Amino acid sequence: PNPHPEAACCDQPPATPMLSVRMSTSSAMEALLSNPRYSDVRFIAGADAVEIPAHRSLLVLHSEVLSTMFQAEGWMESEHSTIALPDVSPSTVRAFLQFCYCGSVCTNHTELIALLELCHLYQAQQMVAALGDALAQDLSAGNALQLYAVGCMYSPTLKSRALAYISLESKEVFNMALQSGSTSLA
Repeated sequence: PNPHPEAACCDQPPATPMLSVRMSTSSAMEALLSNPRYSDVRFIAGADAVEIPAHRSLLVLHSEVLSTMFQAEGWMESEHSTIALPDVSPSTVRAFLQFCYCGSVCTNHTELIALLELCHLYQAQQMVAALGDALAQDLSAGNALQLYAVGCMYSPTLKSRALAYISLESKEVFNMALQSGSTSLA
């Protein structure tokens, strides 16, 4: 076996010591996200139709749905490079793009649920899994029923973790639900 498998892509013989160089791209991706200069697609978000520029090459890395939309003849996304999301807030679209470009997002509980819904819509499976895990870390007696309902719709992992939490803490969960006057799970 080759002790330097990465040498296979180099012109150097495998016996040559290999050096590994890494560079953080997060600041470059953040700059790309905040500068519309080279964008080639735009989201039209919310009731006020806020335009948010993006780059299809990055979006298709996360979503087969978006990839298909950009390639399909006769689709607005393909012909006009526009993605209309009138029922999604601009802040949720920005959080989606932040997550696509930089691999991280910092937002509140409510926005994470909206982001999970959008990622599920576009079948961005890695993002759905990460968001489900993040929401599961935030489980409490006050939100377990809501997160169970969200998990039922979007994330099997969140669903199972919320159900386990409810099973362990059922008395506290249902007391919180009664105190809040909640009559629904969502």
